[in-house]
Amino acid sequence: MKPSEQLTFAQLLAWAASGPTLEAVERERLIAEILRCSGCQITGDGVLLSDLQGDQVLLLERNLSLIDYRTLTELPPGLTIQGSLELNACSALKALPANLFVGKDLRIEACKLLALLPGPLSVGGSLELVACRNLKGLPSDLHVGASIIVHRCEQFESVPAKLSLSGDLSITLCPAIITLGAGLTIHGDLELSGSHAFVELPNDLCLKGNLYLEGCQKITGLPGWALTMGVDASGNGKTVVVEGTGLSPVLINKFNSAFELRDYSYPANATLIMPASANESEPVTNSDAEKASASESIADAVETLSASTL
Repeated sequence: MKPSEQLTFAQLLAWAASGPTLEAVERERLIAEILRCSGCQITGDGVLLSDLQGDQVLLLERNLSLIDYRTLTELPPGLTIQGSLELNACSALKALPANLFVGKDLRIEACKLLALLPGPLSVGGSLELVACRNLKGLPSDLHVGASIIVHRCEQFESVPAKLSLSGDLSITLCPAIITLGAGLTIHGDLELSGSHAFVELPNDLCLKGNLYLEGCQKITGLPGWALTMGVDASGNGKTVVVEGTGLSPVLINKFNSAFELRDYSYPANATLIMPASANESEPVTNSDAEKASASESIADAVETLSASTL
């Protein structure tokens, strides 16, 4: 972010003065918090003891936590927070400012009117969105340094294309999401749970960790990469959990068999976890006889899985 885009003391005061009367008290309260996080001396009743010039940039070195701001509709533009930002029960907040920079984690919970996260948005740590019922998605120009967690966001429906995460992507109890953006790279785990409208995983998704699908009844097929996720740096096999989906028991058993027999990419203890009703037998280790027929089982499973996604 360019220095000219960062928040100055004069801009902060102008922002506070421009707000509606209903927000005046909470804007003053927020000013005090921003100045404290910037290292300024503030008394308990909000009196500024530091000598600030109007053009002084306010760089928030500490964590900023805004809880129960009931009338605040927006944050000042140009916020640069080197620590974490928490927004909880800010029930009137409708959008975040563009060019928001958060050095560590950004956590937003129970902000019921928040519908937009404008870009560019940069989060050095993890992005966690909980119970933001009107939030529809994430900006295309988004950078997240660790994981993205979305939970109980009823209108959430999209993840941007070509996003790369060094951590996990977890989307749970978000009934509106249908698919993920193309070209996603996830170095951690992918979890999709309780997303009843979700229909398919992208064919070009690159997943380095484990796959967890639960309660996604409209998923009727899996892309070929689900069989070729490889092993991690320690040589450990990946876990695939598929439960409560639209995959047929026949397809699940065929997928399970192929996964366990892939000894050339997975160690012998690699397992695929499936619902008990779909896989009645316990997982077994690879035997020489099973290894001999592995290639045929894999080819059949990939062909079936690919056909089911068309």
